[in-house]
Amino acid sequence: MNLAMNKVLSLLFLIVSGAVILRQISLVKRGGPLPTIRKIAALEAISEVVGRATEMGRPVHFTSGVGKIDDEFAPQTMAATEILSNLARLCAEYGAKLLVSVCPTLVFPVQQDAVRHGYALAGKIDEYSEDQVRFLSDQQMAYASAAVAIIQREKAAANIMIGAFYGEFLLIAEAGLQSGAIQIGGTARMYQLPFAAVIFDYLLIGEEMFAGGAYITKDRAKLGAIQGQDYVKVGIICATLVGAVFALMGSKALVNLLVKYGN
Repeated sequence: MNLAMNKVLSLLFLIVSGAVILRQISLVKRGGPLPTIRKIAALEAISEVVGRATEMGRPVHFTSGVGKIDDEFAPQTMAATEILSNLARLCAEYGAKLLVSVCPTLVFPVQQDAVRHGYALAGKIDEYSEDQVRFLSDQQMAYASAAVAIIQREKAAANIMIGAFYGEFLLIAEAGLQSGAIQIGGTARMYQLPFAAVIFDYLLIGEEMFAGGAYITKDRAKLGAIQGQDYVKVGIICATLVGAVFALMGSKALVNLLVKYGN
């Protein structure tokens, strides 16, 4: 019973947050004002790097790292896969060669389908080749070594790395730098961001990656979800400020409430 009572506020927060997000999705889908997302340079640059690769006659390389679709990094992997689908569409339209390096086994068919879907959207499904999406290895360093070899052997004109990465991050990025590729990176793993900021030409920081699908496709449901999440964040900030005011006034009422119902 005590355990159940300790989760009351968590459950309430989950219900309210879900209701706010679903309401915004519904409003936007029914023709409400379309939310706008500020300009994200890294996403704007994707068409530029694809165009450059086409002009140079060299491929575009993409990888989403070691994140799986059934672990804590699944949101990053799925966000990266959504961006990959749009990248595939652009490559099909421009006539650029796309190479995708995959590490986790379960991600392989998902990203194959994403690339196939991108080519279908461009009306060039006949130009899609199974060899474009390559399963390298589910072992971190074996995958990194193979990705490095692909970038250097194919002389990639662009290297796009979006997803969850560990120590292989800079190894692959260094190969892109040596091949003269324009590099776009993105991750929500804050440990990697300081290094990424140094070596990448364009960088998606944290939540920018998760907004990528909505930003690119302008899908009303996705934009509504982004707006709903922003409203939830505003609510959290307001609650934090209220808690700070209570603390400054010497009141422990809010702290006691959280201890009793919010653990």
